[in-house]
Amino acid sequence: MKSILLLDDNEDAVVLQTIILESDGFSVQSAINGIEGLEKLKTFHPDIIVSDVLMPEMDGFAFCRAVKSDDTLKNIPVVFYSAQYTDEEDKALADDVGAEGFIYKPIEMEKFLTIINRILQQSQERYGRSSEVKNIIPFEQKHYEVQAKMLDKKLHELEEQHAKVRKGLVDMIKAVGLTIEKRDPYTAGHQQRVSEIAVLIARELGWDEARIEGIKLGSLVHDIGKLAVPIEILSKPGKLLPIQFELIKMHPQEGYEILKDIEFPWPIAQIILQHHERLDGSGYPQGLRGDQILEEAKIIGIADVVEAIASHRPYRPALGVDVAISEIEKYKGTLYDSRMVDACTKILAENKDLLKEH
Repeated sequence: MKSILLLDDNEDAVVLQTIILESDGFSVQSAINGIEGLEKLKTFHPDIIVSDVLMPEMDGFAFCRAVKSDDTLKNIPVVFYSAQYTDEEDKALADDVGAEGFIYKPIEMEKFLTIINRILQQSQERYGRSSEVKNIIPFEQKHYEVQAKMLDKKLHELEEQHAKVRKGLVDMIKAVGLTIEKRDPYTAGHQQRVSEIAVLIARELGWDEARIEGIKLGSLVHDIGKLAVPIEILSKPGKLLPIQFELIKMHPQEGYEILKDIEFPWPIAQIILQHHERLDGSGYPQGLRGDQILEEAKIIGIADVVEAIASHRPYRPALGVDVAISEIEKYKGTLYDSRMVDACTKILAENKDLLKEH
């Protein structure tokens, strides 16, 4: 197999030329400058070297001069490629340092391979080297393969960037959720437990994982609007006054206002806005009915009620899972979606420790 060393500090250029050269039967190694290239040559003696001219630390001319002054390396042909050095003086400098060829950017793939293989053939005839130099794949086929591989690389990069952005969003949402619960220690863990229940309900209903991730994150911050509610109301041990309850009922709208301008992959702000809506229109803040309510909000609404009833609150002790189940069964089909209630009842029966008393 033919072997080649590529020197270029431009990662995209190295990727492109590696694909082109590998499609032509080359084994390719690369370096980002002359110093790294000389280090590679201690253990790797390629059939030919292709080097950019402008590189940090040691440019192509200095690198080529070093190669040609080494008795063990001097017979390896060096080809420059550059968009910066194009006049006769620069070509003369390339000849002066012992380079065998010069290719100008932007590179035409067919011409690039033709020049590389011609110089390699001449070197082999001169020094008796025996690497195979014929093109093993028609150029048109190589052209499409290069395009496909470059597209795959870009898609992979986009997927990695998307994963990083999504992870950042997830981490941000979790941090916000913890902030809310630290402010209201009486309901610490509430959003996390609602999220666990909501995810299990969605999974029981057969939702795909991407959608489940949305409901998980939405439920982790479903009470973010309570940041606008005075802490003395949230932690009041007795029954709330009507005006205090009206302030509590504002938290879905407040949560929506906080998150509405953030572009999540899921309708997080709308989920938060609607999680207290009910099928018959008796919920708040908009009095939505039936299909007007997002399914994510319907599920979180059920999980929220179940967790709240089963757990301790400042104004009463925990009532337990059985009371919570009785509540959603009582209003199945009127306040709560029947399929979702059935799914919730099933997952609570199968996960006895999901709602321990708090």
